[in-house]
Amino acid sequence: MASKEERIQSEYIRELMEITNCCICNTTVKDPRILPCIHTFCLKCLKSKVADSDSTTTDIVVCPLCKSEFKIPESGFVGLQKNFFVERLATICEALSKLTILNICDICCENVNPSNSTDIRVVEAYCKACDIRMCRNCCKQHRVSKPTKAHKLYTLQGSDTLNSSTEEIAACFCDEHQNERLKIYCTDCNNALCALCYIELHEGHKWLYLNKAADEFRCEMKTIIDCLVDSEMTKRLKNFEIEKLDFQQKIESIHKNTETARIQIKDVIDKHAEAIFERIDSLKRRRETYIQSEHNDLLRVKSILERFRNYCQDITTKGSIIDICRSIGDLRMNFTDLMQLKDSANEKCFHPFEEQEFLEILNSEDYNFFRRFHGEIPSSITLITL
Repeated sequence: MASKEERIQSEYIRELMEITNCCICNTTVKDPRILPCIHTFCLKCLKSKVADSDSTTTDIVVCPLCKSEFKIPESGFVGLQKNFFVERLATICEALSKLTILNICDICCENVNPSNSTDIRVVEAYCKACDIRMCRNCCKQHRVSKPTKAHKLYTLQGSDTLNSSTEEIAACFCDEHQNERLKIYCTDCNNALCALCYIELHEGHKWLYLNKAADEFRCEMKTIIDCLVDSEMTKRLKNFEIEKLDFQQKIESIHKNTETARIQIKDVIDKHAEAIFERIDSLKRRRETYIQSEHNDLLRVKSILERFRNYCQDITTKGSIIDICRSIGDLRMNFTDLMQLKDSANEKCFHPFEEQEFLEILNSEDYNFFRRFHGEIPSSITLITL
């Protein structure tokens, strides 16, 4: 089974592959070019992406990932800044991936899921004849099996395979010189070589032993990974979340208190207004009743006088001498009573509307409440403080 250290290494490599992956071609980025929005893509992928787009402008394009617009340099996409950092990461990732895969048993991988680190068995030996890497259990079966028991096995160092400084670490051979192991890493060409390849094609180039290069890459990767873990940024993001939550709580508190105050003030205003309206309505009803009563009394007296006048007019113009003589006594008596009724109605005092009734309303506590609201007199009300 894979050790904890190996699982961590595998996880680091997977994270590194995600960083160096081009989201257009979904493979390790080649000739990486960085856009103004900081996203990086293969130069070839950028060219093909723009060629396949329906954009009407030839010099303004959008980032395939975040859709931010940027202007193509006058020299074309080759004028974009090359992302040497990502290119270096891609080179390291490729080298480490080649070395790491040697640590997985080829036979076990046929029956288990290699992506599941708990199912991976560590390589302990390599059979050159079969060109396979084997764990301890598979080595035992390989040695006792009749067809393979005569094969020479190159023993590796178990879980320390990737950290070993021996020449057996790679157990991998050159594609051009199949009997030659890959022992050299050309730092100028960023490629693993056998000794013959170096002599024939890379003589004079700077080089390192493959295992030493892997150790340096591993240290460089650890430094890169540590740099990518920004605890200060995480702390700041957490502070932003706390600040956001605190701000939202304060806003909600102010809104709630304001709404409560609004309802309370409205209730107080409605209470005083209802009291004022009730007093106004009462005053209106009393005054209208008095005016209507006086009006009706005058109409009644006027109607009696008009009927008596019409009766006298009819007797005078239509009655006979006998009718006139017989009714004169009653007419004189009624006339005296009606004149007294007339004088009494005319002399009756009509009480005009007095301002005192208005002043009772205007000087009431309810009306003073609204004056205080408008600042006409000093306020003794303590408003709610939010």
